[in-house]
Amino acid sequence: MTEHEFPQLKDHSWSEDHKTLTFNFVVSPSTTYGLHINGVGFSGTDGTTAVDATIVFKTK
Repeated sequence: MTEHEFPQLKDHSWSEDHKTLTFNFVVSPSTTYGLHINGVGFSGTDGTTAVDATIVFKTK
């Protein structure tokens, strides 16, 4: 993913039930960003791990 900028992480938070993780990023206009989330680092109470995800987005 070298063709994409990595967004600067501002902060993150979990929902009360710990089922949703929200990331807030500092981004610039007209920029394409990309990041990869490794699912192994996230697991449910039953031990099931999340899937890997590649996220690419462009700001206006």
